[in-house]
Amino acid sequence: MLGQQVTVGGARTLAGRIVAAIGEPLSNPIGPITHVFPDAAAIASLAPADLAMPRSRAAALIGANRAIAGGELELGPGSDRQSTYRQLCALAGIGPWTASYVLMRALNDPDVFLPTDIGARNALRAAGRPSDPKSAGAAAESWRPWRSYALHHLWASL
Repeated sequence: MLGQQVTVGGARTLAGRIVAAIGEPLSNPIGPITHVFPDAAAIASLAPADLAMPRSRAAALIGANRAIAGGELELGPGSDRQSTYRQLCALAGIGPWTASYVLMRALNDPDVFLPTDIGARNALRAAGRPSDPKSAGAAAESWRPWRSYALHHLWASL
């Protein structure tokens, strides 16, 4: 959610700020790694104004972490992907792109494709392929059940 509608560098900067503000310091830092990323309860304790991002996105991030900290949302290897997708989309401020991205990253779903993702669309366009979301999604159907890997290849091709 930190990376929605921002560059990877912007998301990394925001994550670093969160870690610096509420991450637990390591007793033995390793080079530039000085803190542990905060757990869901710590992020859930924030107010949207505490985060340098649009308030609605900050509220969605905090709400998702409240659901995780409260045990209503499980993002572990044994989680049911379809159920998790529905739960995520039911949270305020989380739509299909974010829910799908969470499935790919947190639940290791090998078959996620993001047809509206600008990086995927740019890579398809650069390869001379139709890049509108409908065409991108149709092309990705032939990549089942490994669309997440195809998506990573598209991103890496840029």
